[in-house]
Parts: sequence; structure tokens; C-alpha cells
Amino acid sequence: MWISKDGINNGRLIVIAGSSTGKVYFIDGSQGCIDSIDLGERVSGLISIDDVNGNGLLDVVVASGVEGRITLLSTSFPFHPLARWYILLKVVS
Repeated sequence: MWISKDGINNGRLIVIAGSSTGKVYFIDGSQGCIDSIDLGERVSGLISIDDVNGNGLLDVVVASGVEGRITLLSTSFPFHPLARWYILLKVVS
């Protein structure tokens, strides 16, 4: 989830949620679901957001499927360090 900055979405909270049906939902706190994307397979992990590709906009990283496919979704929301939401991975050997 993130709070958008500089006027986009009026600074309201956007929640990003994955589902077992394969959809990723973008939910506005006051308007409800404002967008969704169908990945075609079950969202199997937590969703992370950050500026992954360095273009100054937030990207959404989604793990899906049994094989652990990683999908990068680009957004038009400006990146801000406080909007970052990521998961630290622990490697088990």
C-alpha cells in the first residue's frame, strides 16, 4: 500500500491486494476498487512496491503461481522513499 504524493489521487491511501483468482486490485480508501489487473494465476506472495527500474515512478512487484513467477507492474505514481514497501528475503541454505 502507499500514500501518493504531490496531488495524484489527492494524497489518499491506496491499498494493493492480490487474490487467489489471479487478480491484483488497487483500492482507494474512499472510492473502492479503482483498477485491477488479471495475472492469470494465483497471487502467491506478498506484494512489494518500490522504484525498481529507476524511472522515478512506483513499481509493483508480485509473486504468483506455483513456480514463483515474479511480475513487475509499472505505475504512473511518483516515487517517494517513504512510499516504499518491500519484503526482506531470508536465504536458507
